[in-house]
Order: sequence, then structure tokens, then C-alpha cells
Amino acid sequence: MIIDKSLQVSALQALSGTSGIPSSHFIDLGEARRLIGPGDPLWWVIAARVGLAGTSPTLKIEVETDDSDDFGSAVALISKSLAAADFPTGARIVIPMPHTNKRYLRLLYTPGGTNPTATVDAFLTNQEPMSWLAYPGAPNAGTTTTTTSTSTSSTSEE
Repeated sequence: MIIDKSLQVSALQALSGTSGIPSSHFIDLGEARRLIGPGDPLWWVIAARVGLAGTSPTLKIEVETDDSDDFGSAVALISKSLAAADFPTGARIVIPMPHTNKRYLRLLYTPGGTNPTATVDAFLTNQEPMSWLAYPGAPNAGTTTTTTSTSTSSTSEE
């Protein structure tokens, strides 16, 4: 998968502590506020480069939007809460992009538990999550999931 750097908000971002941690980068949709949800579906993809660890660790991930790049009056559009079993090394969490937004977008990570840690990559994409495939020897081969489908055929005799 090719990741557009302008849509990547976290790259090997280390998470620790128990207060809200904003993503390393944010996405600026431009002065003319663009509602990016309607049309082709978009997804936030959060990859565990180092899985959630600590004592009873949890991680809440929020998609935030604001009219200002300091996110002083940020609005949470959607959130996902995870336990350690949900976010081991190599896991990918996919969150659909809501149909409403302001000019700026980012993720807010809130670890919980005792001494929680994780390292994440995160980006916005229009590629359907079911179509991702890891190839042996690829730099991210251990961090993607594959989906297989089975089909059956039948014949009828008259």
C-alpha cells in the first residue's frame, strides 16, 4: 500500500502515560472547509507497530476536528476503545471517517491502565480495508492483515 505522507498523522509515534496525546501531525483541508465524508468512503487506519503493553492497558482513539490548528475547541467525531488483546503488535484498527468535519483533522490517543505503552502509525485512506494484502519481504509485511474469500460452485443436472 502506498501511504500519502500528507494524510499520515502518526509515524512510529510512541504513546505512554494516561493523558490525551495528539497525533504527531494533522491534516489541513484548506481554507474553504471541505466536507470530505460524502462521496467515496474514507477510513482512518491505526497500526500497532509495538502493541499495547502495561498493566491492564487500554487505548481510546478519537478522530478530532477543529477550525483552528491548535485544536483549542476540538470536537470528537468518533472514538474507539481498545484493550491489549485488541491491539497487539501488527494489528490494524480501521475507523470510518464521519461525514462531517471542520478544516483540521487529527487523532487523539488516550492510554489507560498502569504504565500503558504502544507505538503507532496512522493515516487516512480511501483504499478499502478488505483489499489490503501483505507481501513476503515487504517493509510492512508483519503489520497488515489479509482477507480471503471462498466461493463454491454447483452444477445441476436436468
